[in-house]
Amino acid sequence: MGGLRDQARQHRKTVTAGVIFGIAIGLCAGAAVAFFYKSPPSASPLRSPLSSTQASAPPLLAASDCADTGINAAEAEKAFSLRVESEGVTLNRALEEKLAVGTTRTYAQWQEWLGDGALRQSQINIRFVGDARRFREIYGKPNGEAWTTTGFYRMRSNEALILYTPAYRGSALGNAFHEISHLITARHLGATPPWLNEGLAEHYESLEVKGSNARFTSNADHLRLLQRRGAVSVDTLTTLSQQEWMGEDAERRYASAWALIAFLLETPAGAETLKGTVLTAYAGRCDSRRDLRVTLEDYPGGTASLQEDWQAWLSRRYTRLPHTREITADGSL
Repeated sequence: MGGLRDQARQHRKTVTAGVIFGIAIGLCAGAAVAFFYKSPPSASPLRSPLSSTQASAPPLLAASDCADTGINAAEAEKAFSLRVESEGVTLNRALEEKLAVGTTRTYAQWQEWLGDGALRQSQINIRFVGDARRFREIYGKPNGEAWTTTGFYRMRSNEALILYTPAYRGSALGNAFHEISHLITARHLGATPPWLNEGLAEHYESLEVKGSNARFTSNADHLRLLQRRGAVSVDTLTTLSQQEWMGEDAERRYASAWALIAFLLETPAGAETLKGTVLTAYAGRCDSRRDLRVTLEDYPGGTASLQEDWQAWLSRRYTRLPHTREITADGSL
């Protein structure tokens, strides 16, 4: 399954597939992550400065095998690792270190939501491609016109590919975090509605890494768009199918999904509601007809209050926006 993320806003992002994915250990929980780098194939593995050991794998949960993820039990039992590769380009060491820190921060959130016993482990492969035509060939559209996609992921290989030409190097780290989020979400929850799947990916794309710390930043481009055009309502956003999501005005949907997830995570009541949504999705990951909208009713006052509080949050964010810069766009899947 796949779709082009940037056909509306030069499409921000689309899901190419559900994925399988593994897990490991959160920065906050003091667990460890193994990080390996391979730039030419002959390069030696490099341990992440964040860890010196790999955590043992948690017990496998049979229910997580409901989706056809293409991973076998032996592979699923491996401790989590992140392997970074490059093709046609030499990567900056700082980029790999930031990937390790940001990915660890991502797992810390999932560990908080699901607990140690439910985390899934595997190796994630991130490949940075330095030639745009080669990138299109890998995707399967070597002669694609108006090509704007800069990142996508593959279900069966548990791999994310990122375009790393000079024009897109500034957005490459964010694109990688976006794809990693898709991998983690699909690995734990299977197929998820686009408001949750893309909202989480957009949120993790905003990770800013400094040294050994990672924090989420506000997406000014999304906020400017929503200030001009208004956010899609909670009721509408959470009822959209994948096909509807990628129709006209997808850019506004991506921005709205980011804003909803950011709001939920930044407020105590919202954080509890989002955790409940993730737990409900995890418990029902074998049910293709599950409806996660009902979990939003657990927000104090229900979805009506959620809509009102979210809109107030957005209004406050609009007042903090600088008044320069035009909206920019890149595209990942």
